Amino acid sequence: MINKKEKIAIVGASIAGSAAAIMFTRAGYEVTVFEQYAKLAMKDRGAGLVLPQALINQYIAEGIFPSDFLSLPITQRDFIVYDPNSKQERLLTSHPINISAVHWGQLYTELPKHLANINTQYETRINTLTQKEIKNFDIVIFADGYDSLGRQLLFPDLKPKYTNYIAWRGTFDSNSSENTQCFLEKVLYYPYKKGHTLFYPIPKINTNDSFLVNWLIYEKIDENCDNIPPTHMSPERIQHLHTLAKEYLPPLPRDIILKTPMPFIQSIYDCLIPHYFAGNIGLIGDASILLRPHAGSGAVKSLSDALRLKEYLTSNTDIFTALTQWGIACQQAAQPLFQLGVSLGELLVTNMPDWNQISKATMDDLLEKSHQSGWWVKPS
Repeated sequence: MINKKEKIAIVGASIAGSAAAIMFTRAGYEVTVFEQYAKLAMKDRGAGLVLPQALINQYIAEGIFPSDFLSLPITQRDFIVYDPNSKQERLLTSHPINISAVHWGQLYTELPKHLANINTQYETRINTLTQKEIKNFDIVIFADGYDSLGRQLLFPDLKPKYTNYIAWRGTFDSNSSENTQCFLEKVLYYPYKKGHTLFYPIPKINTNDSFLVNWLIYEKIDENCDNIPPTHMSPERIQHLHTLAKEYLPPLPRDIILKTPMPFIQSIYDCLIPHYFAGNIGLIGDASILLRPHAGSGAVKSLSDALRLKEYLTSNTDIFTALTQWGIACQQAAQPLFQLGVSLGELLVTNMPDWNQISKATMDDLLEKSHQSGWWVKPS
């Protein structure tokens, strides 16, 4: 490996930051990572997410993920309408899809292994570029999340936009209830008048004896609600969540939510930046683009942009040229994903049809119009 002269700072050791640090290091650059949280706290963020199997395979080929990286295939998506008055369920429509479901913690088990030989400073919060920790670096890549300092520095007038809805989230151990086998290889959607719910299986970490049911309930709430971690959920919020489940869901998904320990709230924002790299500052992950979860592409974009980073760093001798070209490629990939999230949010939360009246043909037409850039729609 040729050691390059430029020193790189990565702010944030989440999915995007860790992957970017690995790619810079492999390209021969000296990297220092600054992460505000403790190392052991990283793996406890979030719950389930979905990735293309082809992307997982790329990271296996890179030696970043192990060959036995845990994932569960999902091949079908069902939309089920439930009438709380008649207690009847109706399968509205069903489609083949091609998804690999993973546990958030699995990424935080594998990615930090590759930071062991990289100078990673946990519990170090970067508040301003004038701080001594990073002022001497040639290039600073911000992977510091939805409230990114890097985004504020590059685009001070650009603020994440609240979408007027939230997602209640949690995971449930399939061993804790009967009939959970119906979730295997499926995403089950239950639309209701305030949004929709969805359920899909994700693997447990370090065991094959069962799986977790990952669930989300989207709810329209006009007033801004911050993200609320499991440890800060009040009894009043838990009661509200349980009321939603009892009022709008059939017995099995309702009981899963009622029995889920430590649910949390994700406030849904979106944001699309004009460009990814300027001067000596770059953005990656949620610092660069906030995608609504309907697109299933937040982690996909982070991991894909890191692979693009390696490509441009190894094909250009000048790092500033490489990062400029990388930023253009990232921006081109971002546009359709961003629009996909907006379209699905409008269809499934903020501008929904009457679910009790809509036909399969109409629903299929609506989904087709909103899914043109969905990587998961058709099986490979």
